[in-house]
Amino acid sequence: MQPKQPIVACLATLLLAGGCYTREESIVIRPDGGATVTYTVGGNAQDVAEGDAMPSGPGWVLVEKKEDGGDPDKMTCVWRLDLDDLNDYPATLAATDDPRAAVSLATETRLEVEKAPGRTIYRFSRRYVGRRVGFLEQLRDEHVSSELLAKAEEQGVEALTRDEQDQLFGELAEYEAFGVWTRTRNAMGRAVMAGDLSVTDFEQAVETLGESLPEELPERLDGSYLRDFFTLEDDEQERELERLRRNILEEVQRHLPAASWRGVLAFIEEEERRMEVTEDVGDELFALEVEMPGTVVVSNAYLVEDNTVGWEFIGEDLRGGDLVMTAVSVVDHGSQSR
Repeated sequence: MQPKQPIVACLATLLLAGGCYTREESIVIRPDGGATVTYTVGGNAQDVAEGDAMPSGPGWVLVEKKEDGGDPDKMTCVWRLDLDDLNDYPATLAATDDPRAAVSLATETRLEVEKAPGRTIYRFSRRYVGRRVGFLEQLRDEHVSSELLAKAEEQGVEALTRDEQDQLFGELAEYEAFGVWTRTRNAMGRAVMAGDLSVTDFEQAVETLGESLPEELPERLDGSYLRDFFTLEDDEQERELERLRRNILEEVQRHLPAASWRGVLAFIEEEERRMEVTEDVGDELFALEVEMPGTVVVSNAYLVEDNTVGWEFIGEDLRGGDLVMTAVSVVDHGSQSR
């Protein structure tokens, strides 16, 4: 049976999980701190129609839906959101009842308005919450199996010799194991900062799990397991992945104080969510344009024109961690904001 490419992509963290969208956002900030947001998504018509993380939360209004360039296979949708205070911008676009809301890309949007002598200062910031463990991609790219992975995707795993399959699956297992341990360690560290786990318990768990998990997981994900795994149907694959995840969590829980587990588990789930989100949007294109009151005097934008700033990036950039866009504008008293 032909192996299912999404699972190969999942293990190798390739960018095959979501559709390729272009997301363009325009924010017009008013002098009173309110704003009008226009959010445009374009791409394959079916992907856009069925895609996750589209604006669907409270306040979003779909104002336009059309074929892109007259091509029925391409679609562009435009949403608008009016806010009395830009600081009320939702953390995620999706409504809470959206089945994909938990893995919707999170953002933090802030606007500070400072009244200074003779002027008003506006400080805008937008943080796109990414995955911290960006160096894992470098680990994957340094594996000699990258050519084998490309061959498997193009021709199927059966096109590889048995030795090549063992090499490919073994290194994917090593990669997956290292990623699981890194995310687990990050989650425990965040639990320490939140007061859910003591530094002593953290150090003891890291010392023990740091030796056992990276060695144990490749054994659970050895070549024969993966080959069998690829022959399963989608729902069976999901059950196997969930079983593996439960086994890992049980091992982590065994080495932590019972009183700390709930807090640590919440951070582990957040790390996993962040990884899934950044993989899902990895091939998407993002553009953000902000029109500020007054004149922009400081920013990290690639585009600055009077009172307007702009940024562009691809979802893959979030693999290195959060992306933060900032801009500061000034309105002199008595001047008219644009």
